Amino acid sequence: MAVFIGLAFASPGQHSLENRPECDTDTGMAKRLVVYEVVSFASFLLSSLTAKTLKVQLHIHKFKIKIGLMKFKAFRGFMLSLSFVASVVGIVFLTLSMVNVIQIRLGKLSCGSLYSIQAVTALCGIVFVALTVYLPSTVNAIWVLVTTPQRQKNLVQNNTNNSASDHRQIENDSSGSGKRS
Repeated sequence: MAVFIGLAFASPGQHSLENRPECDTDTGMAKRLVVYEVVSFASFLLSSLTAKTLKVQLHIHKFKIKIGLMKFKAFRGFMLSLSFVASVVGIVFLTLSMVNVIQIRLGKLSCGSLYSIQAVTALCGIVFVALTVYLPSTVNAIWVLVTTPQRQKNLVQNNTNNSASDHRQIENDSSGSGKRS
């Protein structure tokens, strides 16, 4: 939605609501607005598609635990990291584009427009709080994913070893029981 709002305000000759000509933005800001909108949209698209790919691969890999666990673990870490970085880049560029929309509509920040300063401060404050929650929790999830010992591989090996030892135990019990009688 913000992409379409930003592109609608990117027309040349746009005047701000601040009735001073020095508060009007130049065409450079409108051009940066379009670039920021496109980069943020592309980043969110990359993040979304990467996360979807990871979800599909996790679903497929659920049935093939024994094959290539280390390679898959590295793949998961890479895909999650790529999705994370793309999300953060998208958030930053979307915030920059919204700052440009505010300046185009309400007047440049350098002009000292009170409404522009209040809107940008509220926007940046809320985005900062959101990133303060998102960044550490996601970095922690990636860190745990990449550095945790191979619990799944150990479980598979233990199950394989346990089933083999169970078969040997059954064979020993059946052969031993025949000798006792």
